[in-house]
Amino acid sequence: WDAAQRRSVLEELAASHLDAEGLDPSFQRVDLPTDATAMGLTPIKPSQSSDHRPIDRVSGDQHARVFALIGAARRTGYATGEFFFVDVERSMPLHVVDMTVEWGVMIFVRGGESANTRTDSRPGLAPRPRRLLMRRDASAVFVWVDDNTTTLLGWTNDDLLGTPATKLIHPDDLDRAVEGWLSMLGGADSEPTRLRYRDVSGASAGSRFTTPAT
Repeated sequence: WDAAQRRSVLEELAASHLDAEGLDPSFQRVDLPTDATAMGLTPIKPSQSSDHRPIDRVSGDQHARVFALIGAARRTGYATGEFFFVDVERSMPLHVVDMTVEWGVMIFVRGGESANTRTDSRPGLAPRPRRLLMRRDASAVFVWVDDNTTTLLGWTNDDLLGTPATKLIHPDDLDRAVEGWLSMLGGADSEPTRLRYRDVSGASAGSRFTTPAT
Protein backbone atom coordinates (compact mmCIF):
# COMPACT_ATOMS: atom_id res chain seq x y z
CA TRP A 1 0.00 0.00 0.00
CA ASP A 2 1.45 3.38 -0.97
CA ALA A 3 1.32 6.52 1.17
CA ALA A 4 -1.89 7.80 -0.42
CA GLN A 5 -3.70 4.49 0.15
CA ARG A 6 -2.59 4.27 3.78
CA ARG A 7 -3.66 7.84 4.46
CA SER A 8 -6.99 7.11 2.77
CA VAL A 9 -7.58 4.19 5.15
CA LEU A 10 -6.82 6.38 8.17
CA GLU A 11 -9.17 9.08 6.93
CA GLU A 12 -11.93 6.52 6.45
CA LEU A 13 -11.40 5.17 9.97
CA ALA A 14 -11.22 8.69 11.40
CA ALA A 15 -14.57 9.54 9.84
CA SER A 16 -16.12 7.18 12.41
CA HIS A 17 -14.19 8.90 15.24
CA LEU A 18 -12.55 5.63 16.29
CA ASP A 19 -10.10 5.21 19.18
CA ALA A 20 -6.43 5.10 18.24
CA GLU A 21 -2.90 5.26 19.63
CA GLY A 22 0.64 5.23 18.29
CA LEU A 23 3.15 2.39 18.47
CA ASP A 24 6.91 2.97 18.31
CA PRO A 25 9.46 0.39 17.00
CA SER A 26 9.88 -1.06 20.52
CA PHE A 27 6.11 -1.67 20.75
CA GLN A 28 5.63 1.09 23.34
CA ARG A 29 2.73 3.52 23.31
CA VAL A 30 3.37 7.01 21.94
CA ASP A 31 1.03 9.97 21.55
CA LEU A 32 -0.87 10.21 18.30
CA PRO A 33 0.74 12.59 15.80
CA THR A 34 -1.14 15.87 15.38
CA ASP A 35 -1.94 14.90 11.79
CA ALA A 36 -3.78 11.82 13.10
CA THR A 37 -5.86 13.73 15.65
CA ALA A 38 -6.59 16.39 13.04
CA MET A 39 -8.19 13.66 10.93
CA GLY A 40 -10.60 12.90 13.77
CA LEU A 41 -9.01 9.87 15.44
CA THR A 42 -9.66 9.82 19.20
CA PRO A 43 -6.61 9.13 21.41
CA ILE A 44 -7.03 6.17 23.76
CA LYS A 45 -6.35 7.18 27.35
CA PRO A 46 -2.94 5.84 28.44
CA SER A 47 -2.64 3.12 31.04
CA GLN A 48 -1.42 3.95 34.54
CA SER A 49 1.44 1.52 33.94
CA SER A 50 4.67 3.16 32.85
CA ASP A 51 5.51 0.22 30.60
CA HIS A 52 2.13 0.16 28.85
CA ARG A 53 2.09 -1.38 25.39
CA PRO A 54 -0.92 -1.09 23.10
CA ILE A 55 -0.90 -4.86 22.61
CA ASP A 56 -1.53 -5.28 26.35
CA ARG A 57 -5.06 -4.03 25.78
CA VAL A 58 -5.63 -7.30 23.90
CA SER A 59 -6.24 -10.60 25.69
CA GLY A 60 -2.90 -12.27 26.46
CA ASP A 61 -3.73 -15.45 24.56
CA GLN A 62 -4.04 -13.36 21.38
CA HIS A 63 -0.71 -11.52 21.61
CA ALA A 64 0.94 -13.81 19.04
CA ARG A 65 -1.80 -12.88 16.58
CA VAL A 66 -1.25 -9.18 17.30
CA PHE A 67 2.46 -9.50 16.54
CA ALA A 68 1.58 -11.34 13.32
CA LEU A 69 -0.77 -8.49 12.43
CA ILE A 70 1.99 -5.93 13.06
CA GLY A 71 4.32 -7.95 10.85
CA ALA A 72 1.73 -7.99 8.08
CA ALA A 73 1.26 -4.23 8.36
CA ARG A 74 5.01 -3.71 8.11
CA ARG A 75 5.10 -5.75 4.92
CA THR A 76 2.00 -4.36 3.24
CA GLY A 77 1.27 -1.03 4.95
CA TYR A 78 -2.06 -2.06 6.48
CA ALA A 79 -3.57 -5.08 8.21
CA THR A 80 -6.67 -5.79 10.30
CA GLY A 81 -8.14 -8.55 12.45
CA GLU A 82 -10.66 -9.22 15.21
CA PHE A 83 -9.43 -9.28 18.83
CA PHE A 84 -10.76 -9.28 22.41
CA PHE A 85 -9.85 -6.07 24.27
CA VAL A 86 -9.61 -6.53 28.03
CA ASP A 87 -10.03 -2.84 28.90
CA VAL A 88 -13.48 -2.67 27.30
CA GLU A 89 -14.27 -6.40 27.68
CA ARG A 90 -15.44 -7.07 24.16
CA SER A 91 -14.19 -8.09 20.74
CA MET A 92 -13.72 -5.58 17.97
CA PRO A 93 -11.54 -5.06 14.90
CA LEU A 94 -7.98 -3.82 15.29
CA HIS A 95 -6.51 -1.90 12.36
CA VAL A 96 -2.74 -1.37 12.09
CA VAL A 97 -1.53 1.26 9.62
CA ASP A 98 2.22 1.64 9.06
CA MET A 99 2.97 5.37 9.04
CA THR A 100 6.60 5.08 10.14
CA VAL A 101 7.90 6.79 7.01
CA GLU A 102 5.55 9.76 7.34
CA TRP A 103 5.13 10.07 11.12
CA GLY A 104 7.67 7.72 12.67
CA VAL A 105 5.00 5.49 14.25
CA MET A 106 2.52 2.78 13.45
CA ILE A 107 -1.11 3.65 14.16
CA PHE A 108 -3.37 1.27 16.08
CA VAL A 109 -7.06 1.95 15.46
CA ARG A 110 -9.76 -0.13 17.11
CA GLY A 111 -13.41 -0.43 16.24
CA GLY A 112 -15.29 0.00 13.00
CA GLU A 113 -15.50 -2.80 10.48
CA SER A 114 -12.86 -5.45 9.92
CA ALA A 115 -11.46 -5.73 6.40
CA ASN A 116 -12.52 -9.38 6.47
CA THR A 117 -16.20 -8.41 6.68
CA ARG A 118 -16.22 -5.44 4.35
CA THR A 119 -18.17 -5.64 1.11
CA ASP A 120 -17.50 -2.13 -0.18
CA SER A 121 -14.28 -0.75 -1.59
CA ARG A 122 -12.06 1.71 0.20
CA PRO A 123 -11.69 5.20 -1.25
CA GLY A 124 -9.42 5.13 -4.25
CA LEU A 125 -8.97 1.37 -4.16
CA ALA A 126 -10.31 -1.44 -6.29
CA PRO A 127 -13.09 -3.64 -4.81
CA ARG A 128 -11.84 -6.50 -2.68
CA PRO A 129 -11.34 -9.73 -4.65
CA ARG A 130 -13.65 -12.66 -3.96
CA ARG A 131 -12.08 -15.32 -6.21
CA LEU A 132 -8.74 -16.76 -5.12
CA LEU A 133 -6.62 -18.82 -7.50
CA MET A 134 -4.16 -21.33 -6.07
CA ARG A 135 -2.15 -24.26 -7.42
CA ARG A 136 -1.11 -27.20 -5.28
CA ASP A 137 1.00 -30.27 -5.89
CA ALA A 138 -0.13 -33.87 -5.35
CA SER A 139 0.39 -33.44 -1.59
CA ALA A 140 -1.85 -30.34 -1.50
CA VAL A 141 1.14 -28.05 -0.91
CA PHE A 142 0.90 -24.57 -2.42
CA VAL A 143 3.15 -24.14 -5.46
CA TRP A 144 1.54 -20.94 -6.80
CA VAL A 145 -1.00 -18.34 -5.63
CA ASP A 146 -2.38 -15.29 -7.38
CA ASP A 147 -2.14 -11.68 -6.17
CA ASN A 148 -5.76 -11.77 -4.95
CA THR A 149 -4.81 -14.42 -2.41
CA THR A 150 -1.92 -12.48 -0.90
CA THR A 151 -3.89 -9.20 -0.96
CA LEU A 152 -6.99 -10.57 0.73
CA LEU A 153 -5.43 -12.90 3.29
CA GLY A 154 -2.36 -10.80 4.07
CA TRP A 155 0.18 -13.59 3.51
CA THR A 156 3.18 -13.14 1.22
CA ASN A 157 4.17 -15.60 -1.51
CA ASP A 158 7.06 -16.76 0.69
CA ASP A 159 4.60 -17.45 3.52
CA LEU A 160 2.36 -19.62 1.34
CA LEU A 161 4.61 -21.44 -1.12
CA GLY A 162 5.61 -24.80 0.33
CA THR A 163 2.81 -24.67 2.93
CA PRO A 164 0.16 -27.44 3.02
CA ALA A 165 -3.21 -25.97 2.10
CA THR A 166 -4.83 -27.81 5.01
CA LYS A 167 -3.05 -25.49 7.47
CA LEU A 168 -5.01 -22.50 6.18
CA ILE A 169 -8.46 -24.00 5.66
CA HIS A 170 -11.15 -23.48 8.31
CA PRO A 171 -11.59 -26.72 10.33
CA ASP A 172 -15.30 -26.90 9.48
CA ASP A 173 -14.46 -26.85 5.76
CA LEU A 174 -11.55 -29.29 5.91
CA ASP A 175 -13.48 -32.51 5.22
CA ARG A 176 -15.11 -31.00 2.14
CA ALA A 177 -11.75 -29.70 0.94
CA VAL A 178 -10.13 -33.14 1.29
CA GLU A 179 -13.07 -34.85 -0.44
CA GLY A 180 -12.82 -32.47 -3.38
CA TRP A 181 -9.06 -32.93 -3.58
CA LEU A 182 -9.26 -36.74 -3.55
CA SER A 183 -12.05 -36.66 -6.12
CA MET A 184 -9.92 -34.59 -8.45
CA LEU A 185 -6.89 -36.86 -7.98
CA GLY A 186 -9.18 -39.77 -8.86
CA GLY A 187 -9.85 -38.28 -12.27
CA ALA A 188 -13.11 -36.45 -11.65
CA ASP A 189 -13.71 -33.09 -13.28
CA SER A 190 -12.39 -30.17 -11.27
CA GLU A 191 -15.19 -28.15 -9.68
CA PRO A 192 -14.81 -24.91 -7.72
CA THR A 193 -15.07 -25.38 -3.96
CA ARG A 194 -16.18 -22.68 -1.53
CA LEU A 195 -13.81 -22.64 1.45
CA ARG A 196 -12.83 -20.32 4.28
CA TYR A 197 -9.14 -19.58 4.70
CA ARG A 198 -7.16 -18.36 7.71
CA ASP A 199 -5.76 -14.86 7.23
CA VAL A 200 -2.43 -13.55 8.52
CA SER A 201 -3.95 -12.47 11.85
CA GLY A 202 -5.01 -16.05 12.59
CA ALA A 203 -8.71 -15.41 12.04
CA SER A 204 -10.72 -17.10 9.32
CA ALA A 205 -11.82 -14.83 6.52
CA GLY A 206 -15.39 -13.73 7.11
CA SER A 207 -16.67 -14.88 3.72
CA ARG A 208 -16.33 -18.09 1.77
CA PHE A 209 -14.02 -17.77 -1.21
CA THR A 210 -14.28 -19.84 -4.37
CA THR A 211 -11.07 -21.65 -5.25
CA PRO A 212 -10.46 -24.11 -8.09
CA ALA A 213 -9.62 -27.65 -7.16
CA THR A 214 -6.40 -27.55 -9.16
